[in-house]
Amino acid sequence: MVVNDNFGKGCECNMDFQLTEMQTEIREMVRNFAKEVIEPRAKEIDDKDEFFPDIVKAAGELGLLSMELPEDEGGINSGTLAAVISSEEIARASAAVCNIIG
Repeated sequence: MVVNDNFGKGCECNMDFQLTEMQTEIREMVRNFAKEVIEPRAKEIDDKDEFFPDIVKAAGELGLLSMELPEDEGGINSGTLAAVISSEEIARASAAVCNIIG
């Protein structure tokens, strides 16, 4: 692939936009969590404007609150892209929940 910079010079770049196996697994896990746990309560959360500690606790148990932390500090060391993918899946179900955990 050739990518042009701001000065019109071309450079050869080999960029891979495919998700890794771990990123794909995280996306599926979070998508299922969002669909099964967050989505059914999204309207209630918005309407009542209340905190949802049970959802935060469940997200923590899945490792979603410490995705980018190293494993020796209690995280899963997933990387920034996996954390962003997780946020996207949570936001798809509820923007309010994403603001807290995603």
